[in-house]
Amino acid sequence: MHTMSSSQVSTIKERLPITDVVSSYIRLEKAGNYLRARCPFHNEKTASFYVSPARGTFRCFGCGKGGDIVTFVEAIEGLTFKEALARLADRAGVELVYEKKSPEDYRRILLTKINEEAKDWFAKNLESHTEAKKYLTSRGLTEETIREFSLGVALGSWDGLVEH
Repeated sequence: MHTMSSSQVSTIKERLPITDVVSSYIRLEKAGNYLRARCPFHNEKTASFYVSPARGTFRCFGCGKGGDIVTFVEAIEGLTFKEALARLADRAGVELVYEKKSPEDYRRILLTKINEEAKDWFAKNLESHTEAKKYLTSRGLTEETIREFSLGVALGSWDGLVEH
């Protein structure tokens, strides 16, 4: 599988203000710190579509659609994320470079997520197990140390983590 770096996406967003992208499809009117228009995604008589230049986002309070420039181009053009990003990259003068990830990379990512979930589960168990907390504090550990080292406890069953 091929992925692009998040810095490429950030560069595209920096070079293409959301107001420029959206106004190339619909007419925007100033409304305080925002710009507004009739929503291009559903039929309406009053403008409920707002663009926030400061945040680089849009939101329609009528139909609930919202997001950034990529989301907007995806929706208005009927494109996939990758197609919308390619169109915006071309417009911004950014060459998309895709990185190929190996199966080993994905395996490492998955194992990291699994370990993170296990760590959080054991730590959550410790929060509700007063006897284990008392034992750790009697050994001189502070709450800060317990959090810093992500200490936790396995409860009575041998398969609790697996069941979780």
